[in-house]
Amino acid sequence: MSLRRFIVTFGTTATPSLGFETGVAVSAFAVGLGVLFALGGETLFLIALFLLIAGIVEGNKFLLSGDAREKILGGIPVGVWFAMLTPLQVLQAHPTPIGDLVTFAIATALFLFFRNSRISTIGWLYRRVGGALGVMLSDLLAGFAAGMATLLVTLLLTRFFT
Repeated sequence: MSLRRFIVTFGTTATPSLGFETGVAVSAFAVGLGVLFALGGETLFLIALFLLIAGIVEGNKFLLSGDAREKILGGIPVGVWFAMLTPLQVLQAHPTPIGDLVTFAIATALFLFFRNSRISTIGWLYRRVGGALGVMLSDLLAGFAAGMATLLVTLLLTRFFT
């Protein structure tokens, strides 16, 4: 297996199942936590930006070889990490009663919900923007939406439990 195929599909050769996508998201969650606590949010942002650009470039090469868009999974870590990065500054300024790890886990779960439901603009990007760009941008937007929803959830939990 080439590095290109691994970056784009994470080793899967068939159309990935929901369980496989969830496994990729949980792995990205674990890596994201490690990078956040060891190196900081700025480093995680740069890694996510690199993977976003590499996913678009390598994903388009992958699609030119005749493979399907549904196999592109490179946006999952990008989405998970943006979902974790969105509430990061608020968590640093205002600690929540549920803690950072639970907040990041909520962000990851919400990302999976937004990614798989493809509601509103997320689905529009996936359907209307061609190539790997549409896949990666829809995952990026799903991550941002999950981060914003996580902020809302933590705000409500803070109001009710403090």
